Amino acid sequence: MLISFLKHQARYKIHPEIDPLIESISAVHQDTGLYLHIPFCKHFCTFCPYHKFRYDENMLRTYTEAVFREFGLYPPREYDSLYVGGGTPTVHQGLLLELIRFFRPIIRREIGVELHPLDATGELLELMETEGVQYLSLGIQSMHDEVLRHFGRNHSARDNHRALSQVMNAGYKLVDVDLVFDLAAFSSEVVLKDFETVCAYLPHQISIYPMMRFSFAPYRTKNQPAREFETFLQIDKLALRMGYHRDMLWTYRRSGVAGRYSSVTRPFFRGIGISASSFNGEGFYVNTFDYDRYLTCIANARLPVSKRYRLSDWENALFYLFWSLYRNELNLALWCDYFPQQKARGRLLFRYLRLLGYLEPISPELWGLTQHGRKAFHRLEEWLTYAMIEPIWNDYATTPRARDSDQPQPARGP
Repeated sequence: MLISFLKHQARYKIHPEIDPLIESISAVHQDTGLYLHIPFCKHFCTFCPYHKFRYDENMLRTYTEAVFREFGLYPPREYDSLYVGGGTPTVHQGLLLELIRFFRPIIRREIGVELHPLDATGELLELMETEGVQYLSLGIQSMHDEVLRHFGRNHSARDNHRALSQVMNAGYKLVDVDLVFDLAAFSSEVVLKDFETVCAYLPHQISIYPMMRFSFAPYRTKNQPAREFETFLQIDKLALRMGYHRDMLWTYRRSGVAGRYSSVTRPFFRGIGISASSFNGEGFYVNTFDYDRYLTCIANARLPVSKRYRLSDWENALFYLFWSLYRNELNLALWCDYFPQQKARGRLLFRYLRLLGYLEPISPELWGLTQHGRKAFHRLEEWLTYAMIEPIWNDYATTPRARDSDQPQPARGP
């Protein structure tokens, strides 16, 4: 019943304004994080849905200057954290370091960067750490060559072993390792072996996701949420034997480790760059996916927002609730403080979630998902990906730069 209600809210009551003229997006909360998108890759992986262009150094240099100017359109303030994703953030290491230097003075806590295994060199790791990067997310995806080929990756399992050794010996405060699995093509035993192999390197966090089948990817099979969830239950048991525990919906944290790699799965965030999104507790905003339009907006001192979702106070509270439960840490008192007008309604929903058996206490202040709750949210997250996120990401099909970049295009109807 709850899942049906949330689907109804998302499908029939939340619609975007297209190309709104926005002077500013307020960031009223102190714990607002900053996300920077670098949408360039030298190689396109067939499974990856994130917006990107074929790497061109001149385009990237122009884009970097535009990022500085976009950020200047917002009032000066500090941010809780900075996460840099892509694309391939390390595609041009000099420009990446320049961006980090620019943002570092206004970041209170961690700076995190996504790292491609082929870029995990001792020299780059040392340079990034010197510039203030403390968190890394290493995108190895699998420790099996046949799985890597299936995902269209341009590196091998051997490359992944080398990258893991380099990164774990570099002394970073927190290292996340990304894995992806596809049960339509490989057995759960392959998934478990991947997880076990990575655990042997003792990363602080392991993120493991079922592959999503976006319409613009070449995969024509469907997700199997029941099998996926059963596989996660097997990973739960293996993780405990290896010294890890389930942290967020699809991540595991090593016992005794403080902190987590979390880019936009956080209460509030501001996105900078092409296709980046923002949530400030008052609405959800998505930047344009069009390279030329992005540059034009910045040249005219206009925020490059292409879609704005005006959310009611209750819808904002539900958005916050969803990501709190995804992170497996709902602070009820804090939720009510952020949305005081929804306090009575929120507490009623909270009691209903407990009655359904979705929530359990994990500390005096925090509530997390039960196994029953994780099963429901596993299905909800997959539904949200296809019903809400894919239509947004499909935007790049209409951009000239995307067509010229020979990246996979969304499928068209008859």
